[in-house]
Amino acid sequence: MTAGQHSVTIRTVGRDLEISNGLVLIRLVLCDGGYAQEFWAANSRGQYQLLLSSIHKNLIPSSEHRALTSPMISGDREHLFAVCRESLRMVYSDVQILRCDDTSACVRMTGSAQGHSLKSDVTVEAGNSMVRVEVEDKLPGGVLGPVLEYLMSSYAFLPDGRTFAASEEPDFTWAPNIRPTNDAIIGDSAFHSPAVIVQHGRLAAALIPDSSETDRARPMPMALDLDLTNGLLFAPLLSYGYCGYERTDQGKYFRHDITMSRRLPTSIIRYGYSIMLSATAKRGSLYKDVARFLWSKHSEPGPVVYAKSRILSPESLISADSHAACGLYAEGIRTGNRELIERAREIRDAILSSPQNSGLFPTRFDPAREQGCCVNADNGFYSTVECSTQLYWLLKLHALFEPDARIVSFARRYADHLIESKLRSGAIPSWYTEDLIPISALRSSAQTAASALFLAELAKVTELKMYLRAAEQSAKFILNEIVPKRLFVDHTCLSSDGMLSLECADPHTGMRTMSAQAMLWIAQLCAQLYSLTGTHPYLEDGLDVMDLLCLSQAMTDKPWDSSTSRFGLCSRGNIGAQLDAELSAEFARCAMYYGALSGEREYFERGVAALNAAMSVDQTAESHARIAADAAVAQSQFGSIYAHMSAKWAIETDGFRVTNIDFGKGSISLDISASSTSIREGRIVFGGLKGSSYKVIINGEAGTFTRADLESGISIPVFPPPDQGALFQVS
Repeated sequence: MTAGQHSVTIRTVGRDLEISNGLVLIRLVLCDGGYAQEFWAANSRGQYQLLLSSIHKNLIPSSEHRALTSPMISGDREHLFAVCRESLRMVYSDVQILRCDDTSACVRMTGSAQGHSLKSDVTVEAGNSMVRVEVEDKLPGGVLGPVLEYLMSSYAFLPDGRTFAASEEPDFTWAPNIRPTNDAIIGDSAFHSPAVIVQHGRLAAALIPDSSETDRARPMPMALDLDLTNGLLFAPLLSYGYCGYERTDQGKYFRHDITMSRRLPTSIIRYGYSIMLSATAKRGSLYKDVARFLWSKHSEPGPVVYAKSRILSPESLISADSHAACGLYAEGIRTGNRELIERAREIRDAILSSPQNSGLFPTRFDPAREQGCCVNADNGFYSTVECSTQLYWLLKLHALFEPDARIVSFARRYADHLIESKLRSGAIPSWYTEDLIPISALRSSAQTAASALFLAELAKVTELKMYLRAAEQSAKFILNEIVPKRLFVDHTCLSSDGMLSLECADPHTGMRTMSAQAMLWIAQLCAQLYSLTGTHPYLEDGLDVMDLLCLSQAMTDKPWDSSTSRFGLCSRGNIGAQLDAELSAEFARCAMYYGALSGEREYFERGVAALNAAMSVDQTAESHARIAADAAVAQSQFGSIYAHMSAKWAIETDGFRVTNIDFGKGSISLDISASSTSIREGRIVFGGLKGSSYKVIINGEAGTFTRADLESGISIPVFPPPDQGALFQVS
């Protein structure tokens, strides 16, 4: 079947209907008394290949045409949803064309089943590989109202029209949460960047819920499902719709059974979703397009106001945490509170006074004994992740606020141990005994990236090649052994006995346990190495990981679930989907950095949204201090306004407003105002510069600056809101 032009066309073949736009083809095929839906995509030769099909009897072995049994509750059925002859019948018995022109076409399928009156609108637009589907159900109900167990749209992934062999698996799968049991689903509490994705070779499909439609008036919970071992056919099933659920296993997973049926307050329910199709996707890459689509649909970052962070008191922090110490120092400078700065110095000194054992040192602080202690006092474990993190932030404090030669000397002794003891593969063990014997748990894991990031930071501070070479050796292990297999595991994925909470891949989603923190370390490492070496593959590999990480960022608020609702925050991983403000603040500066390095505005916007959200969440004093540290690093790097010259965009990051911007050859003109009269100073940082000097015009006043001046940032006095006139003048 060959694709034609990219204008939208509809044609009938007997009683079948076809909609195409040169990129995708939707076939509504009459079989078994109703219409099956087939979704095709054009390959590089212009030929259509089948990717998805709604479920019908011809796809399922006759042995699976089972009779309905009752009750069907958790543990009594081999797969999630009840299957009987009635549920396999094609419910859509009629098709009509609602609209068709050169730009778009929409068809409506209608039908009934078990008293339900259903209709589904399918829309295709010119030049778009997305298909929009909207479903409406008018439910039967008595005096007390209708009762519903689930209403879900399901599609089988059939690459080029075939099912999978018994031992065959797709090349790539993605879901917001793993679901390792037969009765599990993915509840909408995990809908941060909701999508399920399947890819095999260059053939890929994604089902993306339009959760914004149902967030306001949600008559019952919604759920996604991705099931490779569904008990119906040898093909992954992608499903979305209404489905009751409850959290299980301490909130890690979501399960469904018939007892979770709901009596609804309305007899008409609706939901919508988009289907992304591609027959030309680079291997394992459709997730990137999904991340772009979700951001374009939901983005609303708004400017960061760094002063929103909570006012800290020096007495509120007792732990020796260098990350928090940086935040205290930054807040002390911002608020003029010398006590905060002194407390930050005390924390720094406490860490530097820790006894080093061949460079390793205790990383937990015992307030009763006023000294450091090991990660596991009984076994004397040293944690390289914690040692590396402590020293990474001490180096930040050294570089940003107060140079201290003791920090560099302490860090170099530890770095020398990492170099001497790292494995031949480049991996760095996560734990050592008191006798400096590496522990087996996570001996060769993604946590290597945390120590490699420290080594790269030390290389930046000292300009010594030996530390850069060591960081690159460990990065080679990460990029060759961890990233391709998506082994993004860290200590948070371990159970109390030191074992992985899920040893193998989830058989239903095909995914392993994944930690967002592990992905973040890797993304930060790649960005730092690209900045230090200019080696472009580091940027490409980092962006690959960053795009996966973007799928952990919340794209909408959830009015019905304030505990899991905050636009811009990131979740900790694919178990439980719990949002984390501290992680989000680290993600923020990393995303902003990638925006600056790549020129892609979206990453910078994501970072701004994440930092805004992190700074507005009520947290402990330690968490607020760490978030303040990330905000300080971001402000140091990107100022109050960040402008990317080659990509031609500018984004406000601290209470300023760019009301007009014009990029010329070797020049930039901006109209800027302050959003509040309380803002006293600001700084514009420029990136994407290729020339040696540039003309900068701000509110009509011009000045010429060197590239170095612009990259470090030029200071600007405060501007009043637009109705108060301009005060800025460049000398």
